[in-house]
Amino acid sequence: VDTTTYATADSATTTTKEKTTTTTATTSTMLVWSSLGENTVCRLDYKDTTASGQGTVIVKSARSLEECKKKCAEATKCTGMEYNDVENRCEIWTETIGYARNRDGFHCLRYEPNGWSTFGFGTVCRASVSDSTDSGNGAAIQFKEQEMSFSECRETCENMTGCHGMEYNSKERYCEIWPVPIGHTENRDGYECLQKRTTSSTSASVTTSAQASDMTKSTTTTAETASPEVTTSTTSTEV
Repeated sequence: VDTTTYATADSATTTTKEKTTTTTATTSTMLVWSSLGENTVCRLDYKDTTASGQGTVIVKSARSLEECKKKCAEATKCTGMEYNDVENRCEIWTETIGYARNRDGFHCLRYEPNGWSTFGFGTVCRASVSDSTDSGNGAAIQFKEQEMSFSECRETCENMTGCHGMEYNSKERYCEIWPVPIGHTENRDGYECLQKRTTSSTSASVTTSAQASDMTKSTTTTAETASPEVTTSTTSTEV
């Protein structure tokens, strides 16, 4: 994604009965981009109905997604970007992107500090394929009585030793911290499961399916951080 030094890698394989496709991307220690999905627009949170982050975005012109990323990287502050290739519209976001809405032709990407990666909107974290609980078999820390913003939830995880990730619901302002590895995700509207990469040499496998009992579609994600230069390979289909 960026031309600076590389230090992290994720690989994901999605297999369906119909077909399998492969794409390759790179991630940088300077900027780690995490796509919230094609045909999405960025929003501050669930309640944000503006198209400008409450007037905080910087609009520029860019001939490509990569050029928009570069402009964002060069900005004084960059939390993410939104791009439309038809209009060559590049939005530089200066406030945290806590939510995304569906809109054809747009692409919202978040700049993930400390190497965060999202499993996408509409996902909840699970410990494994067999985990039928909503708390990682009791290991997850659920802030049910305390509302948090997306940034506050992420900062809570970053300040906690051994935090592997988080689950967040923007509408409910619900935060769930995962001190154990996330081994599986399930689909659920309104939620987002995120994994925090570490700088040490680690590996983790995450399998995603629409339903734990229905494995006609599954995704296996392997994250490794060990070499000074690595490439992220993603095999995926739309799920």
